[in-house]
Amino acid sequence: MEKSVATPKFNTSELHKKMIALLEEYFHIRLLDEALQCVGELKSPEYHAEVAKEAINLVVYKGLSWLESIIKLLEYSLTKKVSSPRDLGSGCLGIAG
Repeated sequence: MEKSVATPKFNTSELHKKMIALLEEYFHIRLLDEALQCVGELKSPEYHAEVAKEAINLVVYKGLSWLESIIKLLEYSLTKKVSSPRDLGSGCLGIAG
């Protein structure tokens, strides 16, 4: 029996725009469950490393005031098994690369 794979609803450019918008919205409302629901609605688990990368980039570009909120989001994402440690590691490597 084959597992059905969620088909992305968006192209890469649209995914990136939606991801940045959801991260910025999360920072303002700080509702962890809503942020993870939005990530799930992207239907692109292969893009979770990019979410981690952009979350970290936002801290770099927006300032340390974002740090605690982004850490909470990434930790919660791991706890709820939305993202994997590999996703976070790949996201960090994406920044360095």
